[in-house]
Amino acid sequence: MEWNNIYDPEGQDGKENKKAYEELPRIMQYFVSSQQKQLSERIINGVRRKYGEAGVKALVKTSGLRSPSVTSRHHGVSNSLHHFGLAIDIRKCNPFLHDRPFDPCELVQVIDSGDVWHIQFKRGSTTMPEVF
Repeated sequence: MEWNNIYDPEGQDGKENKKAYEELPRIMQYFVSSQQKQLSERIINGVRRKYGEAGVKALVKTSGLRSPSVTSRHHGVSNSLHHFGLAIDIRKCNPFLHDRPFDPCELVQVIDSGDVWHIQFKRGSTTMPEVF
């Protein structure tokens, strides 16, 4: 999955994710796109600070926006922030196989989810992510 993709476009998951995105009102499509972009930039910049360009090159985004049915099929939680474009999963690989890919900040948390690092905007943060 490319970093500029909002959702995984491949296979059955891709079809369902695309449909979920296209069914959103236009303003929500903009919101999801802007949040995916902002979260991607935070991840890339955080990895760059911790691991340099080699770490950035190792990044593999596996998930962004997800439909509820795709989340359920992958054993995700029913209130997943993926449904709103507020989460990204990246594949665990060297150099961040066993260590967080970057240090979390006030707005972002990094969660070990087995074979991926789940990165999301924190729920209930006192500072909201930028929308525009």
